[in-house]
Amino acid sequence: HAVSNKLNSEALVIRASLGDSLGVVSSLSKLGNSHYELGLYKEALQFNLRAMKIAEDSNQIGLIYKINNNLGNIYDKTLDIDAAKKCYERTMEMAVEFKDTTAMLIVSGNLSNTYMDFKNYAKALEYANFSVELANKINDVNYLAQAYQTQGAAYRALGNHRLGINSYLKSLLYYQQTRVDGYSSVAVNLSNAY
Repeated sequence: HAVSNKLNSEALVIRASLGDSLGVVSSLSKLGNSHYELGLYKEALQFNLRAMKIAEDSNQIGLIYKINNNLGNIYDKTLDIDAAKKCYERTMEMAVEFKDTTAMLIVSGNLSNTYMDFKNYAKALEYANFSVELANKINDVNYLAQAYQTQGAAYRALGNHRLGINSYLKSLLYYQQTRVDGYSSVAVNLSNAY
């Protein structure tokens, strides 16, 4: 991440000197994501808020909802679940407006997890089911693995262990086809469901 941060910081300076607002937003967002991955949430929030301000000022709608999702992730990690939910809901509205299936898929999983935090398991399942539907639509094994894992958690929270187990088994099958980390957490969830 250190090399990535250095390169994005250099790119930020160059893009700012050229007046490239799209490039500045991109660099700030990448710096925010890198800091997020390092667990530096305060810094990640600052970079993403700066990116959001510039994106809004220059009306870069396509980037606004993606940055908004990043903000939701940061708020989720810092346990500001209300702020996370607002960000995710705004992101979903914009993703639907732009018919961005991948963005809708990602944010529906985020909303499902957020509603789990609120203990609104029926709403969590609704978003989890939508996530599965979209993952099947684009037929991406990484997203399918994650979507079925989220669905399994929602079914279990509602007390439907049979459907939860079925979803976890599907998730495991997809995780076996990917290199995405998550297989072990699904296996643990599955064993707890039995």
